[in-house]
Amino acid sequence: MRGDCDSLRVLTQACADRLADGITIKLARVGGITRARLIRDAAVEMGLAVTVEDTGGAEIGTAAIAHMSLSTPESARLHTVDFHNWVTVSNATGMPACRDGQMASPTAPGLGVVPLEQEFSPPTYAT
Repeated sequence: MRGDCDSLRVLTQACADRLADGITIKLARVGGITRARLIRDAAVEMGLAVTVEDTGGAEIGTAAIAHMSLSTPESARLHTVDFHNWVTVSNATGMPACRDGQMASPTAPGLGVVPLEQEFSPPTYAT
């Protein structure tokens, strides 16, 4: 069985029940990169195949996916997706072009992309 894994608890239970040989980690669904890394590292230690994705997005999200996926040991890395090529509005520059079905992570500091601030809505504040 392969499926989405939204917490360390779900991962450990699925392994204890022998229900999984691989997982998909969606960054936003688990609460961000820090939690995703914990789940990914545990899955690798358990010998599972790992797919890193998100719930969609443009360059900023794809950069995070690329970094997390490419930092997964190659023996455990299954695949990922280039969501920035699925949308019509870019939200950053600096994401390397995909070539021959391969995606690379940006090499600049941080996520490696430069946000296009004009594409974001003005901030809203709770009152």
